[in-house]
Amino acid sequence: MIKRVKGLTLIELVVTLGLVTILSAIAIPSMQKFIASQQVSADLLKLKSTIETARNQAISQKVTIHICGIRKKVTLNPNDTLDCISDWSKLMVVKTKGEKVEEILHYQLLEEDYKRVKWSAFQRKAYLELTPYGFTNHQNGTLYLCHNHYSHLHRAVTISKTGRVSINKDNRNIKTKCAS
Repeated sequence: MIKRVKGLTLIELVVTLGLVTILSAIAIPSMQKFIASQQVSADLLKLKSTIETARNQAISQKVTIHICGIRKKVTLNPNDTLDCISDWSKLMVVKTKGEKVEEILHYQLLEEDYKRVKWSAFQRKAYLELTPYGFTNHQNGTLYLCHNHYSHLHRAVTISKTGRVSINKDNRNIKTKCAS
């Protein structure tokens, strides 16, 4: 009986490596888009959940709650005034009494790479105020998330006067806000 030695020839190995290289070159950009899309979805769900939770806390505790963008993580003392910016890539949820901060409830940082995360509201306020009844203080608004690399991932989170949250992705306003 003759024993056969099983193995790969050099040509078979080179062809296999060439095919793997070509397939990887095709798959990696698609995979990057898929990962970015999933991170945007996760950020949207976190934002929606944060806003809805803040609304529920305002109703259940019968207090006023503000959501606003911040420059950096801050430590506020009771009776400090709220210093909000319209860039909501870092945001904070606080319980307030009038213009004074009572308690910081939550911090949130968005994960994906956005060129702009802009809050645009009626009355041009940099914050969202939720009343003890769950309504906004006459300030429906939209949070625009403008993706840095993929324009098809631009999104808008709209909050109505009743405090309801909706997510939009196909809208001329989104393209206009993200283009400027």
